Amino acid sequence: MQASNLRVLMWLKMDDDFLYFLLDHGADVNFGDRKDLTPFYREIRDHSFDATPDFINRGGDLQHVDKNAKTFLSYVIEKPLSFIYARLL
Repeated sequence: MQASNLRVLMWLKMDDDFLYFLLDHGADVNFGDRKDLTPFYREIRDHSFDATPDFINRGGDLQHVDKNAKTFLSYVIEKPLSFIYARLL
């Protein structure tokens, strides 16, 4: 898959189910701010995900929640895209 197509796919599919799919295939989720930019950051920085037990069990950090402690504000997937997609092909 070409990089440009991959970026579009990530933008279209970045929902809870797709996040879990990536995590189940080796993605490592850690929270941070702009200094922690990764290939996914720009696509997902404005999206919130429910702080579910499933997400926490896959590496979600409860220290980074919104003011209502209900959703994670942003997340960072640290492993390279090439690593994740090599495992999916």
